[in-house]
Amino acid sequence: MSSFIQYEFLKIYQGNQKIKNYYKRKRLIFQQKKVLKKKQKEIQMSTNNLRLKPWFHWTDEERSHAIFSAYEKRILKSEDLPSFLRANRINNVSTWVFPLIALPLFNQSIFKLGFAQRILLTRPAIEWHCFKIATVAASWLAWLNFSPFYRKLENEKEYLLDTLESRIGINVLDLNDALPRWTTSQEYNRRTQQLYNQRNGFFAGLLYPQEESSRPLVDIASFPKNLHKEKLTK
Repeated sequence: MSSFIQYEFLKIYQGNQKIKNYYKRKRLIFQQKKVLKKKQKEIQMSTNNLRLKPWFHWTDEERSHAIFSAYEKRILKSEDLPSFLRANRINNVSTWVFPLIALPLFNQSIFKLGFAQRILLTRPAIEWHCFKIATVAASWLAWLNFSPFYRKLENEKEYLLDTLESRIGINVLDLNDALPRWTTSQEYNRRTQQLYNQRNGFFAGLLYPQEESSRPLVDIASFPKNLHKEKLTK
């Protein structure tokens, strides 16, 4: 009788061990899958950073136009834009404030260096003033293209274009229909800001339509094949 009981206990013990080993293997497989999925995601992210995006050849003006056009067609929503619009305002302010700060700053630094003093002492006053203006103008051009505020604005544009690609895929290329081609990126950004203010300002619903009723209405699933300006496409 005692041997029978021992045998039964042994079977129960072995059964429990099998169950434990089974769940242990399940946990191990789950952890391995989790690690593999993480590695695949890292590889995909690194690949995405290397691949050329559909808009890689677009100019700055074309990117700004695509963002404005997408917001006008309600592919981009108002909640997508605040960071971009804030970066645009800061960049605009820095662009026009820079010369006012640069001139007095250069007067206390660059224009006191030896080569600048030689120009001041050996050249006519008109040449000295032209040198100062040219120096500030050159630094201003460099600031326009390489300032941290401009780089921030470009990063925000890239984020919005990535958002567009996630919503309409390769059809993002259909947004590049900017005509005339000489319109500046600042003008397109101004139009985006104006449209944002109209859809979300005090007069939205009074003088201007609110976002949910503004036109054109676009069904993202069928964009751009069945786009009609006066009705929701299906």
